[in-house]
Amino acid sequence: MIAVPQSLPLVQWHSSRQVPLSEGWLSESIAHSAQRAGYSSWEWSREVAKAITFYLQQDYQGTLISQQDLRAIIRKSLDGIGCGDIARNVSLVAPRVSIDLAEIARHSGLELIFFQMLSSRLLEARHVVVQGVRLDGIRPCVKILDGSRKWDRGCQKLNDEIVTFARRHVESWNHAEVDLAVF
Repeated sequence: MIAVPQSLPLVQWHSSRQVPLSEGWLSESIAHSAQRAGYSSWEWSREVAKAITFYLQQDYQGTLISQQDLRAIIRKSLDGIGCGDIARNVSLVAPRVSIDLAEIARHSGLELIFFQMLSSRLLEARHVVVQGVRLDGIRPCVKILDGSRKWDRGCQKLNDEIVTFARRHVESWNHAEVDLAVF
């Protein structure tokens, strides 16, 4: 497997976890900060996130950034464009994580092991304290586990079992509502 270098630093998150930073996460955090400052919808969140992303890709020297330093960069950017009211309300929303189901299926080989590995990844997401979980590659995952070339009833049944398993797992978490998306 070839690892593509991460152009943005990782964020030191709760419990000493490191999560990947994305422009979307920055934009969502800026929009949330604008709401805290009294703006029901602030149209410049994406543009400010793009500018911060560009800065982090081009000029930031580290591969890891603390939440405090990231909030300071966002504040400085917002102050620089005259949005001090939003800058005073900067907060980071919890990240969303992606889990590659096809990758888990390739490494597990058997359904039982697959569900154990998926459970482990979901528990890790729970401990990171995420806002959402995205499960990617369900069709290739099912085909790998089922050994099918074509989608059939058995594939659909396994697909539904995986979705139900993940949904029940996420619903059992005791903290705030967590989005679950399956692709």
